[in-house]
Amino acid sequence: MDYLSVAQSANIAVFVTASFLLGLLVFQSVRVSWKRLLLPGLLGQFLWSGGQFASYRIDLNPIVLLNLEVIRLALWLLSLFLLLAKRTPVITWPAKSKIIALIGTATAVAGGAYVNASGSAAGPIRLFLMFMAIFALVFTEQVVRNLNTHRMIKLLGLCLSLLFVYDTFMYGQSAITLAISATLTQGRTALAFLVATSLTVGALIFNEKSDNQYIFS
Repeated sequence: MDYLSVAQSANIAVFVTASFLLGLLVFQSVRVSWKRLLLPGLLGQFLWSGGQFASYRIDLNPIVLLNLEVIRLALWLLSLFLLLAKRTPVITWPAKSKIIALIGTATAVAGGAYVNASGSAAGPIRLFLMFMAIFALVFTEQVVRNLNTHRMIKLLGLCLSLLFVYDTFMYGQSAITLAISATLTQGRTALAFLVATSLTVGALIFNEKSDNQYIFS
């Protein structure tokens, strides 16, 4: 099996698992309300995986793929923001948290605007993506620290931490070299598959009845 076939098979696997995970959480969120807050992030992951899969089938414009990268990170930031806001009203957040939230939001908006205004996959957009991944990592840590130590939250924190650390490294490396390594890209595909599979298993196993009442202290 050649490299292209392996890459295409990997992206198919990621798209299928992301689709199943999104559908599972949509079904569970009917009864477990807090899981609705994960849907924006999972939708972003689903759209991103669909774009990666489609790029091996048709000749997609690189700007479309970059937009999907921005959307994926922006929607994960939204989910993390909603989880924290559910725990504590935004108005009561420490000043540092509010500043980080504002900067993260501004970075996501600026990144999306830059991609579409420049029409280029030049280096600066990779810096925007790197900073978005860093902000997402910071908010992931805040979610794990400030929410009840529920097993699904722990698993979510571990999985997202792995994703965003890898993103930070990959975007940082590509901003320096002005190219994204095929090895790093395939590594991220494998990681995305592992994360989607782990979260799917976690959503099926860590579904105690207490979830229907309170997860947040």
